[in-house]
Amino acid sequence: MPHIPSETIVVAGYTIPKNSNIFFNVWAIQRDAEFWEDPLQFEPERFLNVIEKRNYKGNSFDFFPFGSRRRIYVGISMAEKIILLVLATLLHCFEWELLNGRKPDVKERLHLLLSKV
Repeated sequence: MPHIPSETIVVAGYTIPKNSNIFFNVWAIQRDAEFWEDPLQFEPERFLNVIEKRNYKGNSFDFFPFGSRRRIYVGISMAEKIILLVLATLLHCFEWELLNGRKPDVKERLHLLLSKV
């Protein structure tokens, strides 16, 4: 969705005429090597602890999956709450098994989980 300035403005030395269509290259922003190690590599595990490392609620421009500022996704709080329900439904509705007859690691370990206040 383009942004359209209501008047001619100058940004970083560039003149942007009134009523121009401005598109932000979100693909490039989210793959900036300044913020992400090997940004073009497919590494989903980089997002496992991203909530602790990055602000995902639109105040940090290196990671904004839900948009930012005035245009932030209005359902973000519902999305945060419903993700547990979606995961539970997936676990309930499908038969899950490890590949090639592998056995699950069931060693007992001590874990402590805390949520940020």
